[in-house]
Amino acid sequence: MLKDAPRHVTVVDEPALQRSLGLYREGLNAASPFYRCLAYRGALDVVFNVTHETRSGRATAEATRRDAYVDANAPAVAARLTRTPPSPSSWASYLRDDVRNAISHVLRPGRREVDVDDPSDRKRLDFDSSVSRKLARAAIKER
Repeated sequence: MLKDAPRHVTVVDEPALQRSLGLYREGLNAASPFYRCLAYRGALDVVFNVTHETRSGRATAEATRRDAYVDANAPAVAARLTRTPPSPSSWASYLRDDVRNAISHVLRPGRREVDVDDPSDRKRLDFDSSVSRKLARAAIKER
């Protein structure tokens, strides 16, 4: 996907914001939906300062804030992208378990696995990367 470069970008001199923008840019430039999903997830993690998902088996405050943001915004984003959006019980859990973890941890017996040669996985993750892109963009703009 080719995009015209913006005429200018004003960025607050904040390392986390610059890092999230870098990950967002990587997602925009990635040809693979698998890499796009990971890049946008990274951008969201940086915006919400998520260094650990859990501590002592409990979700960290940062991960909880990110997940609340995702659950509050993803249904509307998905609905704008398609007439029949998927409706997981929790978008945050879905994007973590069935997308991010499934891509990062290839062998997951009993849980969703991703096959890069399966066209249905590619199509699903292409949609998921679009949802993640819009979520990351909005979160970056809010920050």
